[in-house]
Order: sequence, then C-alpha cells, then structure tokens
Amino acid sequence: ENEFYEFHRHAINYQSSIRALVARNYCHSRNYPDLPGASTSAPPYKSVDGARGDDCIVFYKTGDSMAIINIAETVNAGFNNITASVGYRNNKFFGNIALSTITGMQWTPSTPFDGQWPTDSVAENNVVLNSSTRAFLLLTPVNVTLRNLSSFGGQNGLQVRKDSSHPQPSNPSMKGENML
Repeated sequence: ENEFYEFHRHAINYQSSIRALVARNYCHSRNYPDLPGASTSAPPYKSVDGARGDDCIVFYKTGDSMAIINIAETVNAGFNNITASVGYRNNKFFGNIALSTITGMQWTPSTPFDGQWPTDSVAENNVVLNSSTRAFLLLTPVNVTLRNLSSFGGQNGLQVRKDSSHPQPSNPSMKGENML
C-alpha cells in the first residue's frame, strides 16, 4: 500500500522475480520529465515519453506474480507485462485501474527477443479510462485470458496483433470474455 509520485521511468519494477505480489498502490508521474543526460544505453535511462513516467507497474522476466487493485494515472503504460526468458509466465492482473495513460495495459515480448512470448497470463476486472492510443495491447500472446475488461473514452479498446520485430510462436492464442 504505497503512493508513487514524480517518477520518469517505472514506479514499481519487478525483474527476474517469481511469486511477486503488488497490491493497493497508486502511481502518478505528475508529468515528471526525463533526468538530465538520460540515454537509451546507460543510466539514467530515457523514458518512452520524455514528458511523463513510463509505467506504474512492470513485470520484466517475472513469473507466477500478481498485480491486484492498483491505480495508474498519467503514465505511458499503466501495467506492463514484458515476458522474457523461458520459464517466466503465468502473471495475473486483477482489479486494476488506468487513468489518462497512453496505453492502459500492455503485454509484450522483450526486445531484444530472448525466447518467450506473453504466456499463460490472465487479466480480470480491469478498467482503462481515457487512454490516448489503446486501452489493452497484446503482442503475440500465447494462452492469454482476458475477462471483464472495460475501456472508456480512449482511442482504441483492445489491440491484439503479431509482433513483426520478433519470431512468431507456433500457437498464438487469446481468449476474451465480457469485454466492454
């Protein structure tokens, strides 16, 4: 149970973790710009949008983890599931809210690609309000389930597509139920 303000990259970042639980947090970047001297190759790193923070919560190389009842406001992506390395899978996102984000929730393989796509993950009872590009983005998902997702006031709701910058899995699949 935390509040995060004025960050230019990630408010909460789990890397190479198993069974992480992050619950009841509030993140607002307050349009905090990149740090002076930020670059793409060395710390301090540039953010995706230099005028706001990148993510409220990011799971990177993380598996069997849950994000429950969190609120993200004015960030690039509210909730980011970057699946990398075989064995990191089965992440769950329950009851999260993204407000005024560029993308509310996104699940993507890592770049550079290291062998794993977003796999065996679940998003349930999540809401995105006023996303500027899309509420939910899934790049080449494998056995992903989306249930009770709502998007209001944004440009696009759900975008599921092949990721042309990575090899394709032999079994891409996504199941959606009760999405608005």
